[in-house]
Amino acid sequence: MKQGKAKIELGKVRAAVASPVLPKRHHNNQTTVRSVQSNDDVDAILIHQLPATLDLRPHAALVTDHVLVELAIAIMQRKLTISHLRIAGCNAFSAVGMRSLVHAIGPHLKSLDYSASIVKRDVLKVLVTRLEDLRELDFSSCATLSSDVLRDFMPCCNHTLEKCNLAHCSLVNDEGGLTQCANLKSLNLAHSPLVGDRGLAALGVGCGALQFVSFEGLINITDTGMVKFVAGCMALRVLHLKRCVTDRSLAAIGAHCHRLRSINLCGCGRITTTGMTTLVLGATQLQAIDVQGCNLLTEEVLCVVATNLPALQLLNVNGCQQITDNGIRTLADHLPYVTSATHFRGLEPLANATNLKFATHQKTIAHSAAIRLQAWYRGHLGRIQAASWRRIQLEVPAAKRLKQWYMMLRLVREV
Repeated sequence: MKQGKAKIELGKVRAAVASPVLPKRHHNNQTTVRSVQSNDDVDAILIHQLPATLDLRPHAALVTDHVLVELAIAIMQRKLTISHLRIAGCNAFSAVGMRSLVHAIGPHLKSLDYSASIVKRDVLKVLVTRLEDLRELDFSSCATLSSDVLRDFMPCCNHTLEKCNLAHCSLVNDEGGLTQCANLKSLNLAHSPLVGDRGLAALGVGCGALQFVSFEGLINITDTGMVKFVAGCMALRVLHLKRCVTDRSLAAIGAHCHRLRSINLCGCGRITTTGMTTLVLGATQLQAIDVQGCNLLTEEVLCVVATNLPALQLLNVNGCQQITDNGIRTLADHLPYVTSATHFRGLEPLANATNLKFATHQKTIAHSAAIRLQAWYRGHLGRIQAASWRRIQLEVPAAKRLKQWYMMLRLVREV
């Protein structure tokens, strides 16, 4: 029934985008030529698509309302399931064409790439009507995307969104509407200059599941916003803070983000050895640190790193003038998985670092697996004993009582 309604809707949309009425002697020829051309365009678009993906980026010049209608019809006729839609750079269609496409795709869409495009409010309104399980969203480099438009769009995916890219969106500010995305794990706000401390504080309250975050180049954020953000997002694993923070933020990160694996502090010229020490002492699972251009750092940092970060695999200290090459070589000698880097000042992973790590942790992995197997077996025995007890203590007596009751009933009837 729903498919029939969708076909009717597609017919209406196709009529809406059809060419104006021409004189009878030319109309049939014009319609035939356009239909053949549209079919050729649709075949050219669909022939090289990956499974469950509709990527219109290579065909941006062809993507008009008429082509979207024909695409929708082809998707329905071929019964294709589309979960990834990429319309980056496609600016020649309107809400009319998008309406037909979303009717054909249905509620299966999980990933939307609308980056580097002129975002239109009416197109997003059409998309909202059919998005029920959107997991990934890319609006990066959309200079026309404003916070009010984004705020109207976000409610359709507040409970499902896991990855969002808003990098280089010059009009997005603290009112962007991301604060209710409780399942959001990855967020890129790099070079979106209107985002400030109020937005970071709101993210810390509503997006506690964040693990991968980039705040690179956010000139309006301060330590006040960062402290509130990390206090609510303690699951962070990767954090880009290029040219953003000072020692106060590093202390907060060390106090709250104990699972942190990678941090980029490139260009943060106000951080000192004291701030780095508090960070390293708290985030002991760090494996990658980039402190390029942090001129206030001294070689004392290397001592702290050597004693507290045994799993370190990458350290970039380009531009740190108070850190010497001798200090870097000494640090490399005391860490098991790194060597002096060849293309920058710092440390890089050994060629066989993965094998070394596996050999080091092999006994721990084997012991953990043995413990899990033993626990499963004990649980299995417990379930067998519980089933036996139930059968003996409950089911058998109940069966005997039913048998006695039945025999008594028969005797009463015979008497």
